[in-house]
Amino acid sequence: MTDGGAGVDDAKHETEDGLRRRIGELEAANVRLSELNELKNHFLGMAAHDLRNPLGSVKGLADLMLEMNLPADQQRELLHEVSRVSTQMLDLVNDLLDLSAIESGQLELHIAPIDLGELVEERIHLQRIAAGRKHIEINFDRQTVPPVRCDRERMAQVFDNLISNAVKFSPSYTKVSVELSALGVAAVVAVSDRGQGIPEAELHRLFGAFSRLSVRPTAGEKSTGLGLSIVKRIVEEHDGVVGVESKVGKGSSFRVILPL
Repeated sequence: MTDGGAGVDDAKHETEDGLRRRIGELEAANVRLSELNELKNHFLGMAAHDLRNPLGSVKGLADLMLEMNLPADQQRELLHEVSRVSTQMLDLVNDLLDLSAIESGQLELHIAPIDLGELVEERIHLQRIAAGRKHIEINFDRQTVPPVRCDRERMAQVFDNLISNAVKFSPSYTKVSVELSALGVAAVVAVSDRGQGIPEAELHRLFGAFSRLSVRPTAGEKSTGLGLSIVKRIVEEHDGVVGVESKVGKGSSFRVILPL
């Protein structure tokens, strides 16, 4: 009888422990759902805010072209402006979709060995047009590293963002440095500028979604405020790390570390 009573008590304790664990899991899931819902509302609010002005601009330009008999050269100028503003809106929508996929765990990665040096050189080449408008020189110090297993398209997105940011936040007639090296069992890509730098008090917000810092692009370029948040998440999906060192008035250096 005693043994039977002990068995019942043990089963009861196991049931209670299991119930407590289940309650804890449900509470954690509810907290996560609440966080995601808050994030969704934040995204919708920010997207509506950031899309309203450019949409208003496009409508105003289109109305102007419809209402006025403008010369061909002026129409062409307005069409260029419509194209520019439309690109800004498309960039924002693409960033929102990417971040939504990442946050919901639906980001698909197509992993394969790639030549990281070749990829970085390709992305630098694409950014040289924007850099040339500001007379900014992009230097690439490329060391030989073994192939890295990653999603080529997503990693291109990472380097596009970091290099374009370096150009955006650098004054004209300066240099942007990109370095590729091996560090133990990792590949390191560093993108450094000689721009304004980021105040220390703002560094903790740098990789947050829709972060608005006091530092602004030097030639009026636009930013969605989502790029670095997406960079961080893509790198982490590759079991990598991204970090930054920055000093006001000296510039910033972003480092992406990927396992070989």
